[in-house]
Amino acid sequence: MKTKNSIRALSGAIAISMVAVVPVSANEPIKKDETVFVNLDSDGRVIHKVSSVHLHSNKELKTVSDKSNLKNIVNVKTDDQPGIAGNTVIWNTDQKDVYYQGDIEQSLPIETSIHYTLDGKTVRPEDIVGQSGRLKISIDIKNNDPRTIKLKNGGTKKGYAPYMVATVMNLSSDIFKDVTVNTGKLIQDGNNQIATFAVLPGMKENLGITKELFGLNDHIEVQADVVDFEMSPIVFTATSNIPNLEALEDFDRVEDVARSIETLKDAANQLANGTQQLSDGSNQLNSGITDYVSAVGKVNDGSHELSSGSGVFFDGIYRSSVGAQSLADNTSLFTEKAAQLGNGYLALSEGVMQYASKATQLSDGFIKASEALKPVRGSVTKLKTGMTQIDSGTQKLMTGSHQVVAGVTGVQGANTMGLNQINQTTQAIASLKEQITVLEKAIALIPEDKDRTEIQQEYETLVKTVNALEQSNEAVNTIYGHVDTQLPTLVEGSEAVKQGLETVNTNQKSVLTGLGQLDHGLEQFETVSAQLNENAQKLNAGALVLDTKSKEASRGSQLLLDGSSKLSSGALELATGIQKLNDGSSVVKDGLDALAQGTNQVYHAGSQLEAGASKLAEGSSELNVKVTEGMAEAKSHDEISMDDLTQILDVKDGLLEIAETNTTFSGLGSDMEGSSKMIMRTEAIKKEKETKVIEETVQEHQGFFAWIKEKFSK
Repeated sequence: MKTKNSIRALSGAIAISMVAVVPVSANEPIKKDETVFVNLDSDGRVIHKVSSVHLHSNKELKTVSDKSNLKNIVNVKTDDQPGIAGNTVIWNTDQKDVYYQGDIEQSLPIETSIHYTLDGKTVRPEDIVGQSGRLKISIDIKNNDPRTIKLKNGGTKKGYAPYMVATVMNLSSDIFKDVTVNTGKLIQDGNNQIATFAVLPGMKENLGITKELFGLNDHIEVQADVVDFEMSPIVFTATSNIPNLEALEDFDRVEDVARSIETLKDAANQLANGTQQLSDGSNQLNSGITDYVSAVGKVNDGSHELSSGSGVFFDGIYRSSVGAQSLADNTSLFTEKAAQLGNGYLALSEGVMQYASKATQLSDGFIKASEALKPVRGSVTKLKTGMTQIDSGTQKLMTGSHQVVAGVTGVQGANTMGLNQINQTTQAIASLKEQITVLEKAIALIPEDKDRTEIQQEYETLVKTVNALEQSNEAVNTIYGHVDTQLPTLVEGSEAVKQGLETVNTNQKSVLTGLGQLDHGLEQFETVSAQLNENAQKLNAGALVLDTKSKEASRGSQLLLDGSSKLSSGALELATGIQKLNDGSSVVKDGLDALAQGTNQVYHAGSQLEAGASKLAEGSSELNVKVTEGMAEAKSHDEISMDDLTQILDVKDGLLEIAETNTTFSGLGSDMEGSSKMIMRTEAIKKEKETKVIEETVQEHQGFFAWIKEKFSK
């Protein structure tokens, strides 16, 4: 297996390390970075293609000669236009960077072909939008840049310029379920699944290998269960600058590699023979150790039973020793506490008598207070009666204030009506005056005779009457105006009286409530005083009884004190005897513990030895099987022969030479360093078809390619 892996690693490294290594001159050559943008249809056919070129120098691009087979070249950043003669493009500008685009007429070096099947039937993706089923997308990437490769032995062979194509498919997790790929990686990115693939089209033909080795697969398959099918564009990024591996040493010495492989095979055969012998010996060892461990186990069981029984015995002795000592200690403490108990009974008797005396005094004080509060209860009752009468009067005042407010409101309305009538009278008087003026003019036209004299007298009487009426109306109007002025003040005063009476009424109710609570509290005080007096008398009687019993208990505690002294003396003698027994038993117990511990160690060591021997037998048998199987598999499944390895080494230098010159797509001027990449994208397959032209912003293209490179470097 190791032989096969070594050959595979070496071959894979050679296959993907064909890298363009461009020497850097001391004059800092101009850098040419070319990006070809290609729009593809859903089948992978070219719809539109354009090339975007970036020239960069550390100094101004004065009289710079570039090679390009592009058509319709346009400067996309400045107004500076180049001079063009055939495939020679001359730039003469003060800028250090030039960005230009041109159309591509020649065929592309990479060709893609995409096929779709839904539930086993070949379909066009536009026809299955919104449908569901098992979808398979097959992508074939073909190298269309044939070259003649120089071989190490001086000959040549037909092959292709080395390219790496990175393919990215953005598959929504809501649409694509249970996605599988035949190669590449499947990355979960939020709500999307990103399928990424790296393909070296034409490399199998270059190396002359027919087997599928180290990922040289030009065919991509993606399968998924789709729901309501739609699809984002498929993006291909191709470059001739295949990423470098670390330098490989002495690829040319294939004979040394062959000898090392043969040595490795001989060592593997010796390993197989050794593992067989190890397996046989370990099985014999395992059988003998099993018998030994069984015998030691019986000895160990007996020693443990002896140790366990003696442990119970010695534990009993120890507990007796501790108990005896505890008894001696506690009897001494008991004697001390018995004396304290007698003194406590005497102190309790004195305290109870003092408490009874104070309780009697407290009861007498409550009785006196109760007698003193009886007149207060009478005064409270009278006060409640007076407050009730005041409350009744306040209610009547409130009723009267409401009536006053209503009356003032009525007067205000009548006064308003009177003012309106005065205004009407004033208007009527003004009308009469106008008529008198007309009448006066008419009288002047009448000849002076008796009739005129009578009319003149009646006219004067009418004038006096109207004047008197006008004066009377003005006097009445003055009175009404005064009343109208004073009425608001009267209304405000009435409202203030009304609100004041309401406040007084609220406060009176609070006072009545408080008087009721005070009366109830005085009544409860009398009841509690009577109960306290009764309880004080009972307490006094109980204290006399307790005093008698306390004195009797004190005499009993003295007898208890005498007995506990004798008990303490006997407990000390018992503790001394048991301690001697405990000291002797410790020696016996230590010996039994040592015996049990020794047999236990022997038993466990034997068990470990048995387990180790068993594992050794099992492991050596398994090792023998694996080595035998591995050798057989290595012999029957070698993926690459020494002839294949020799053929790979023969084309290595020729491929590196092609890669060194294949740096740009459209051409490269002298004294320039070139790099190129090609970005191809299919149309999105949506319910509402939408064709988007790739935005040709150089910064975004570089960012996208960096993202592709990052995905494949993980």
